[in-house]
Amino acid sequence: MDGIHLVMHLPRNEVPADDIITLSHELMRFQPTGFRSTQKARQFRRLGSKTFWEQLRLNLSYDDVMHISAHTGIHDRLSFRYEPATDILCIFLHLEDDCYDAVQETVHRFAQTHPIHSAALRTNAESSWNSYGNFLRDNENQSVAKIKAEHPEITEVALIYQNTTPPTPLIDNRQFPGFTTEFDGVWFGCTNEMWFGAAYDRHIPLKTLAAFQDCAEKETLPNGTVHITMFDAPDAFKEPEAQRRAWAFRAHTDYVNLAEAWRRQQAAAPERRGFANMEIEDGSFPHGGCKRILRYLDENGRPTIRRKAKQVHISERGTDGKAVFEEIVPYPIT
Repeated sequence: MDGIHLVMHLPRNEVPADDIITLSHELMRFQPTGFRSTQKARQFRRLGSKTFWEQLRLNLSYDDVMHISAHTGIHDRLSFRYEPATDILCIFLHLEDDCYDAVQETVHRFAQTHPIHSAALRTNAESSWNSYGNFLRDNENQSVAKIKAEHPEITEVALIYQNTTPPTPLIDNRQFPGFTTEFDGVWFGCTNEMWFGAAYDRHIPLKTLAAFQDCAEKETLPNGTVHITMFDAPDAFKEPEAQRRAWAFRAHTDYVNLAEAWRRQQAAAPERRGFANMEIEDGSFPHGGCKRILRYLDENGRPTIRRKAKQVHISERGTDGKAVFEEIVPYPIT
């Protein structure tokens, strides 16, 4: 085993910030601490690890976008990303050390006591094998030949083309049994170790996931989270039986088509997605606007989610997109 790759998706406003910090501290125990050589990392290196955790806790306490992306990757191998459209906080961990069992135990313990959206744990080798998204460009033939040499079980390497001039070929990794993808923080995929919480039910019913039998191990935790271990060993992903199980999981859940439907939905109406602290409405409004934007604010005027709002900023927009009326009123609106 050459290391592990963990991705966790948490419904941020349902998990206390201090619990996320505690989880991150536990995960960091499995690697030497350090900072990447980036400008943001160099700023924090002078201040030390303590300041990183304090800054992260501060950001996690906000109800707006939190600027988590500004701190992504400061700590070597541990990074965070916030998806405002779905209010999901993604935690990523890449480790070169062979500590799969210890990380699995940490995540499993967290999933039993906290609401999670989803989580996936696999070896770095499996992650690499199922992530052929590299550009082929001028060396298309060499890249295809390399994949065929590494994976003789794949008889035809399918390509897709980006909408560029000229079209850029990409390896279509949907042909791999463990294909995974993500849209706005929602994870769709198949890998060795998977957890699906109550919030995931809106994408794939938990009863469908719980009914899957063709796996090494499956259980439903007391809080409703479905835990599936696909293979008999973390590094068995290339074995014919493991691939058969992965294809069976894809057929049972139809997650590839569900992911594509989610992508089309988001692409079709990006202006309607809004953010966790914003809603957009179309119609005919009192001051002549054809679109109304509601931004929810706390008592200090900072963005927040609707259920915590004390004020709301109302902006009516005309057909040209310019504001025709704006005001801030107490919330709920009377």
